[in-house]
Amino acid sequence: MKQDIYDQIAIAFLKSTATYRKNSQDEVELVFTSEATAAKAVIKLLSFCIDMARTKSVLFKSKAPNRKNTQIFNNKLGDTLLTFLLDLDFDELRAYFPKHVFNPMLDRMILMLKERELVEKARSPNWRINPIAEQDFVDSLNEFVDAYQEEINGKDFKVVLKNYQRRSRKNEKQLRGLIDNVFAAYPKVMVIRVDVAYKENHSSMHGYEKELTLAQVRDHRKKLLKQINKKFSDSLITYAWKLEYGLKKGYHHHFLIFLDGAKLRQDVVIGKIIGDTWANVATEGLGMYYNCNGKKENYKELCVGVFGRGDIEMIRTLKDGVATYMSKVDFFMKFDWDTRFRSFGKGAIPKQK
Repeated sequence: MKQDIYDQIAIAFLKSTATYRKNSQDEVELVFTSEATAAKAVIKLLSFCIDMARTKSVLFKSKAPNRKNTQIFNNKLGDTLLTFLLDLDFDELRAYFPKHVFNPMLDRMILMLKERELVEKARSPNWRINPIAEQDFVDSLNEFVDAYQEEINGKDFKVVLKNYQRRSRKNEKQLRGLIDNVFAAYPKVMVIRVDVAYKENHSSMHGYEKELTLAQVRDHRKKLLKQINKKFSDSLITYAWKLEYGLKKGYHHHFLIFLDGAKLRQDVVIGKIIGDTWANVATEGLGMYYNCNGKKENYKELCVGVFGRGDIEMIRTLKDGVATYMSKVDFFMKFDWDTRFRSFGKGAIPKQK
């Protein structure tokens, strides 16, 4: 994977961990919490895994007998691994994402580190004061790197990784195709992006438990889509949605909605109508939302509003940016959902006019 694509997916993943809160002006804003800090650690760890699998260098070596306070790492990768071992709590990291499965490259690294008790060895003072313990620690680290490379670069693991990525690649292909079909069928399209979630205090409302079930979340989504079809029956083209889960935010959806731009104006207002419908009708007061169309200044590359099929660069940005956000974010970890429920969906493919 190219570095720019990795960085783009990383930003999307980081944003997906943000929660929503109302400020003093009663406006919903994105808030980054400790969950985002954990997400940053996951991003750095997986980047390290990719680099470690490729390197030909020896990461660690013992210091020369006549030199004091010499670090045992041999290069930047060795330094990075030692820092992870000394500073990170891998169990705590997993606890931030209780309903997710890590990318197999990261999952396997954490397991192999535990099997070799390398965290305990790194934090023990023995290797710093005892030359024999130091050599044993260095040998253990290099053995781990060799074993990791052998497994990750093997045929069996490549099949595991391919299976892990299959769903996100399928979702991205479908979403890109949907966008192409929308602009092929309609000369002018209004693109709406609304993220919908639940209020933090929803546990005391309407008899719902603190943790909503997937069935309840699905029913709320169905009610919203039914209302959208009703309110915009003559202008709705199609839509796509992605379900995610965050420790702080709980279940939440990212909606991408396409409307006939020749029939509607004021995309910010339309986004608010859809968000209010989620908050007040579909969830009966349990929900809250973030209207992306009303926060255009927060997006580096604008891909919401009204576009024509001749806006080639804008359509490319929509596919490269939003399609990535709604599909490839699973590269780092994916929601381990009940197989009876979907985590991604889309409306019908529009027919070309």
